[in-house]
Amino acid sequence: MGSGTAPRMSLASDAISSDFENLFKRWSRPVYAYAWQFTKSAYLAEETVQRVFLKLWKNLKAGKTGIPAEAQIRCISRSVIIDLLREQTRRNRIQPLVPGTETGVNATEDCFNTKELLGRIEAQVAAMPEMRRKVFTMSRFEELSHREIAERLSLSVKTVENHIAIALKTLKKTLTAFLIIFFS
Repeated sequence: MGSGTAPRMSLASDAISSDFENLFKRWSRPVYAYAWQFTKSAYLAEETVQRVFLKLWKNLKAGKTGIPAEAQIRCISRSVIIDLLREQTRRNRIQPLVPGTETGVNATEDCFNTKELLGRIEAQVAAMPEMRRKVFTMSRFEELSHREIAERLSLSVKTVENHIAIALKTLKKTLTAFLIIFFS
């Protein structure tokens, strides 16, 4: 009985591998092209492809097949690009503080067109109502917890959560407009 189970698991694993390989062959180039649009860097475009398909592989292995693979790839790709932009922004803030890293910092920043993206984000944050702007800034830039923000501003934690949710929804619209939807 135990030997009957192993081939089934192997067959299921083979099917997942085959499906994944087909998805990789079909979508790796469009994901690469999409990443290239924003990074202008072969390395970062390849990194995007690797991260997207690693996450897709994990989803397939976990049995998350209820969402079509194409939709997963689109969503994961956008998320990975945003994560890369965030990582780059953090690196750009930290690098000037590290001795010997003054040169070459702008090369990667230029690849991302970070100035345009950050300008749009700053404009959206500046246009928020005062309390929402304070809450969002404390959450995202000062990295305070919801409870800490609530205590400092004499608000309930739920109110803080609502302000952040609305702010993120607003920014998501802006970023979605900025990040050209590929596969159109």
